[in-house]
Amino acid sequence: MATSAYRNKNLRRPRKTAGQRRQRMKNHRRRLLALGVLDEAAINKLGSKELRQTLVAAEQEAARGKSGL
Repeated sequence: MATSAYRNKNLRRPRKTAGQRRQRMKNHRRRLLALGVLDEAAINKLGSKELRQTLVAAEQEAARGKSGL
């Protein structure tokens, strides 16, 4: 019996399900809305990649604003 497939972590790790992805994107939308960068209609139009990039930029900007006080 081959043990290489058992020891290969890339084959054994759990995968994200579609429901987990939807939940994560929903959380990203809520966080972006709470930061007040865009309105809800504009946030809903963003794709997944654009949403993540916008969220990262907004959180970095918010962190810079807090440290400047």
